[in-house]
Amino acid sequence: MIDAAAEGLMQGETELTTSPSLQDRYILTQVGDQQFAFPSVCVAEILLIERSQILALPFYDAAILGVVHNHGRIVPLVEIQRLFKKTSGLMRETVNVVQLSQETEHLAGIGIVVDQILDNRSPGQLPDEVLGVAASKLSGTESLPVPGSIQLFRPELLSDRLWTPQYWH
Repeated sequence: MIDAAAEGLMQGETELTTSPSLQDRYILTQVGDQQFAFPSVCVAEILLIERSQILALPFYDAAILGVVHNHGRIVPLVEIQRLFKKTSGLMRETVNVVQLSQETEHLAGIGIVVDQILDNRSPGQLPDEVLGVAASKLSGTESLPVPGSIQLFRPELLSDRLWTPQYWH
């Protein structure tokens, strides 16, 4: 039997998880000299992966670091830094991964490798241009991120060519 205090806590917890203020948060990450803000609704989990657990996929785009087994599922790992033609240098013993949620539709379950998880912020704590530029970028004009700026993570950053095996000629 559940007492009234415990029931109140459970109800309060339910209210917290469905609160719009918690859903409108952004996970701020660092990738090289660039910061990315991931909408919290797009983040399923933040993982710490040991390098020895990563299985390389040699015939795919260089941005695909490999795959890892997590909770009974295979998680492809993508290095955002390589998407912008910047080398990531030496890989650390442990890598930080932002695993995408069902909100990202066909990218759900994919892990985005980041250098560091920095913060959890509300929209008011991000520069206006981060949220305002998101709509204009959907028009299809891609540009390289400005070093030191914050860029909103968008699934469009990951092109479909990533998933196509590359053959030797």
